[in-house]
Amino acid sequence: MRLLLPWILGLIWQWYWPETPVFSGVAVVVICAALFAFTYLPIARQYFLSPVQGLLLFALVMQCASWVAWQKDVRHDDRWYGRQLSDTCQFVCTIDAPLQQKPYGYKTTACVLGMVHNGALRPAMGELLIYLKPNINLHSGDRILSEALMQPIRNSGNPGAFDYESYLAGQNIFHQVWLTPARTQVLPGGHLPWYQEILDRCRQYCVHTFQAYIPSPREAGLAEALLIGYKDDLDKLLVQDYTQAGVVHIIAISGMHLLLLYEALLWLWQALPQRRLSKPIKAVTILLVLWGFALLAGGSASVLRATVMYTFITLERLSIHRYTNRYNLLAASAFVLLCYQPRFLLDVGFQLSYGAVLSLMLFQRPMAGLWRVKGRAARFCWNMITTTLAAQILTVPVSLYYFHQFPNLFLIANLLAVTLSELAMYGCIALLALGWIMPLARVVGQCLYGLLFTMNTWVNFISRQPYAVTNGLYISGWEMGLLYMALLALAAWLLLAYRQAFRWSLCFVGAAALLHLYNVLHARSQRTLLVYNINHHTAIDVVQGVQVTFAGDPEVLNNTALLQQHLLPARLPRYIARQYILPGAQCLAFASHRLVIVQDKLPTASPIKKFKTDYILLSHNPDVDISQLLQSFDTQLFIFDASCSSGKIKQWKNDCEALTLRCFSVPEQGAFVVNF
Repeated sequence: MRLLLPWILGLIWQWYWPETPVFSGVAVVVICAALFAFTYLPIARQYFLSPVQGLLLFALVMQCASWVAWQKDVRHDDRWYGRQLSDTCQFVCTIDAPLQQKPYGYKTTACVLGMVHNGALRPAMGELLIYLKPNINLHSGDRILSEALMQPIRNSGNPGAFDYESYLAGQNIFHQVWLTPARTQVLPGGHLPWYQEILDRCRQYCVHTFQAYIPSPREAGLAEALLIGYKDDLDKLLVQDYTQAGVVHIIAISGMHLLLLYEALLWLWQALPQRRLSKPIKAVTILLVLWGFALLAGGSASVLRATVMYTFITLERLSIHRYTNRYNLLAASAFVLLCYQPRFLLDVGFQLSYGAVLSLMLFQRPMAGLWRVKGRAARFCWNMITTTLAAQILTVPVSLYYFHQFPNLFLIANLLAVTLSELAMYGCIALLALGWIMPLARVVGQCLYGLLFTMNTWVNFISRQPYAVTNGLYISGWEMGLLYMALLALAAWLLLAYRQAFRWSLCFVGAAALLHLYNVLHARSQRTLLVYNINHHTAIDVVQGVQVTFAGDPEVLNNTALLQQHLLPARLPRYIARQYILPGAQCLAFASHRLVIVQDKLPTASPIKKFKTDYILLSHNPDVDISQLLQSFDTQLFIFDASCSSGKIKQWKNDCEALTLRCFSVPEQGAFVVNF
């Protein structure tokens, strides 16, 4: 516990206020020297200055964390391929992940092995995001040589949108490339490491078995996601139902799955006779199975959290025969994972996983003690209710911050869905174990299909109820922090009987409410123009107070995915209450500003007087040039939106540069946002 807090602060310090390794090294030497000199002080003086010693140790851990965060960033390695990039270079890489099918083709990642400059191969390292068309026949493990141009990964720049750049940076991926057959060559000798080949074969066996013996593709895809986290065959509408019902954690491999597997392993070992070396063998077997399952499931943050925790539990109970404080176990697992990959701290799955477990530890027992229930069935239902409610307490603020919705019927949905998912997981394991015996596999597959179908029907029924989910909820980062302070103070009041903590909890809740009220009132005076960066589409928002006027392609509003991915994240922080739509608008007037939208070819005749406007937006590749526009308009800025091709934008930018005119390219520079 004492190591985790300074370690987290050190990581955050390095990400937002970077330090060089030299500075960290000098700081560590100075701190160690001060601690060494501290030992030569008289005992009385050491006792008096013990807080200073604690602060020095705190700073020492922070500096170590800062150095680890710097070291884990592949961009600081001299062998990183990004240091050798040029327009004429080629690269050699090995595809190290299965190909994921997308609407445009396939997506995967590759490990760069070297860069070719003027025929000479230079060693290189780093991960690369690869996109390819369906007409390129590649597989996991293939080694390729390509001269395709690597492009930096950039965000759309749309306000509030998902930070895809930071998400991939957490995996040390900073560039992407489109492979074409003409510029790509498959080299001989490509293969995956032996352990990865074993995992791929196991994953293929699981997928093939589920698809062969579960009659419905929808239920088969759910079984794949439920057991091994394979989501390529998962029905998107089904995922939406699980999300709205508040049981999406079932199809995301997490601690619940590891707990079921861990309990099953313990039950199997208890049935075997006890020998002299049975406990060490038992511990090794459990650890091998747990870590094999974690790697098979993809090694996500939530899976690794549970695996590390159960590793510690197994070692202490079966090897060293000790029982450690459960809070220390949780903190130790987080510390180990953040040492291995510091960027896990920014992963939403990591935050939700640890928040849920800590919430269960803090609140489940006090809630369960509120009512003494008699009867085994009643106790089971009451424990299920308190567990579900307790797990939500520390995850609600972060869920509202990231996802802006709350499933109102999560308690009802979980009561049946969790029980069915536990039975379905054991059914999946049984089906894989009996997959080589066809008659038994068919029987188990039919039973498993019945379980999964019942669970899907129940979840679909809950998600279709009126008011099943509340959308459009928004809290700022500061509000989320205040809510967590209130919840921690509430935990101190419940567990430590510290009366003052309850008053602090109320104060933090009041501060969060006042901050939210201030943000709502401040939104009434906002005035903003937004031109969104949505590929192949035009979308413009003019925000005045809490109302927005939309102009652009109607498909953006009619497409739920585009609306939720691009427009809603920008509108929610602005507390938009009303929307007006201007279909086919060619000119927008707001306050004392004007925006002209040019989508078609201009008339051949020049106007008598130029039309004065602040902005000209070129949309959907109009057949015009900049000099022609200057004959009809007097403007301050040209904007090229994401519906225009890169070739057109390059031509217009060159014209603007030649005429010393200001321009803004939305695909290259991100969304255009200006306050007026």
